[in-house]
Amino acid sequence: MQSAEPLTDLVERARRGDVEAFGCIVTRYQDMAVAYAYTRLGRFHDAEDAAQDAFIDAYVKLASLREPGAFLPWLRAVIRTRCQRLDRRATGVRAGDGSGADSPDAGPGPGEAAEDRQLAATVDAAIGRLPEPERVVTTLFYMGGHSQREIGAFVGVPVATVKNRLRAGRARLRAGLADIARDYVFERRPSRSAAFREHTMDVLREYQSPLTERYASPEMSELFSPHFRYTTYRQLWVALAESEQELGLDISDEQIAEMREHVGNIDYEYVARKEREIRHDVMAHIHAYGEVAPKARAIIHLGATSAYVGDNTDLIQMRAGLRLLRSGLLNVIAGLADFARRTRDIPTLGFTHFQPAQPTTVGKRTCLWIQEFLLDWEDINFRLGRLAFRGVKGTTGTQASFLELFDNDAGSVDRLDDLVTEKMGFDRVFAVTGQTYPRKVDAQVGNVLAGIAQSAHKFSNDIRLLQQLKEVEEPFGSAQVGSSAMPYKQNPMRSERIASLARYVMTTAQSPYFTAATQWFERTLDDSANKRISVPEMFLATDAILILAQNVARGLVVHEKMARRRLMEELPFMAAETILMEAVKRGGDRQDLHERIRGHSLLAGSRVKDDGLDNDLMERIASDDAFGLDAEALATMLDPARFVGRAPDQVVKFLNRDVQPILDAHADLLGRDASLRV
Repeated sequence: MQSAEPLTDLVERARRGDVEAFGCIVTRYQDMAVAYAYTRLGRFHDAEDAAQDAFIDAYVKLASLREPGAFLPWLRAVIRTRCQRLDRRATGVRAGDGSGADSPDAGPGPGEAAEDRQLAATVDAAIGRLPEPERVVTTLFYMGGHSQREIGAFVGVPVATVKNRLRAGRARLRAGLADIARDYVFERRPSRSAAFREHTMDVLREYQSPLTERYASPEMSELFSPHFRYTTYRQLWVALAESEQELGLDISDEQIAEMREHVGNIDYEYVARKEREIRHDVMAHIHAYGEVAPKARAIIHLGATSAYVGDNTDLIQMRAGLRLLRSGLLNVIAGLADFARRTRDIPTLGFTHFQPAQPTTVGKRTCLWIQEFLLDWEDINFRLGRLAFRGVKGTTGTQASFLELFDNDAGSVDRLDDLVTEKMGFDRVFAVTGQTYPRKVDAQVGNVLAGIAQSAHKFSNDIRLLQQLKEVEEPFGSAQVGSSAMPYKQNPMRSERIASLARYVMTTAQSPYFTAATQWFERTLDDSANKRISVPEMFLATDAILILAQNVARGLVVHEKMARRRLMEELPFMAAETILMEAVKRGGDRQDLHERIRGHSLLAGSRVKDDGLDNDLMERIASDDAFGLDAEALATMLDPARFVGRAPDQVVKFLNRDVQPILDAHADLLGRDASLRV
């Protein structure tokens, strides 16, 4: 029974954390969500996955929806984003090519199943040929349960437009197919059972990692997703079978073709049942692969051990993760470089011990941040260049099983190792391993990530301090709220989040060191659970840090007058030596003048610190005839540009020599989106 409560009321309750209210929204709009996802993906199985993920995303992001009445078009945008992500995994096809046809329910005999598949392919193709506006409206209507007004609100068009598109869509479907298509879509509505809603709500009631929910990019989240991992297992099995065939083992083209065809077709429910039965995750996936590729069942994983897929996948994920972080890092450097060029001549007070020191420029200080990120750039490139593949090594690294397969032909075993390495895109392979690749690699990679976190933490600390000084601020949205109790506050939320995540990365990076140090002989399994958590989370958190850092770098605001005001409060003290030298040139006694400046400085300092008044050192010196300097002459000597040394030139030299060549050489990595999800 659906709730009759208005949608806006349900949305408001859900925004306040009422999960059951959101459950009512899922119940009410599950059919619409799946239908819309189907129009973009072409498979109902994929559409259900995308719609469930979209509902979960919507619940997490609900606070960002400013107008509850706009929920339906907002939900449509969330579903569209999820479909795009699912499409990139190449597991689904858009309606229209027929290759993604589903059967409604399991159970029919072989002839009946083939007939169902043919019908599904025919309907998918027919619906897919409709122009998108007509395809969306027609499918939403056929799914049933929603008025044309609701469909219009979801799609964002008037009811009259819905009617016209529906009429045109039905007319385009050839005679007799319109009713078949209506029945086909209607039979696949998720509301026919409670499974869709229950699964969605179960996920919402479980712990979800904030790294994937709130902070990391979709690309990094997808990289460490189960689907990426287990499709990589299958790619590795295909590469192994291909290489074994090329070296003469009895493996047919048909077997390999079947394996290739089903790389992305993973029945996760079957895998879960099998793993509960046999207590071995890799073997469960081998069985699942054999179910969809029965002709190849006998040669899947031939000669290999679990580490062949597990460890090589770890290395593939880390390589891809480092490449993604490399792009993020370069975008941070580019953003800061632009800021440094714009601000190279803006004087500002320097600090040592967070006490006033000689002036510098905003741009020169920015170059110090860039310098640290450049060191991280060098580290990440070095680690990527040295990252080796585990390859084909067997249970304890001796390759004994493969030597047996190739009748003691060591040359073929070496060639097998090289072939698989090449097929998986690596140019280096470990010559020797135990059962696993050296766990020291995880520590080395973690060290690179911790280095990025350290640089970002230092950058964020400086921004937080400068924002308190009101000299430089991170971007602050027009609708952003700094405090629920103090409406005037503009907190450096982004920089604080960088610091928070950076501490997590730096501390988590210690874990791989202990894992590597405590491995026994050829391998112990006490690495596994730790690695499953620490390595992905370091990558996800570092990715989030770089998104934040880029966002901050591109939106930094300088308050020049505030920076000048603070500098001018301290500059008279710093100009003492310049004043002394000028007064001596005009005939003054150096020792007498030195003592006079010391006395005037102490009195001026007391006036500032004890009485809370302005610094009047220049007025005191101007009124002291021993110096022979009037207010105009002193003002000339207090030009901040005289005290910043070579800072502006250093900025130009550093950017032109050390930064710009890297940006030019890797321009293809620039332009990464740094929008924040929350």
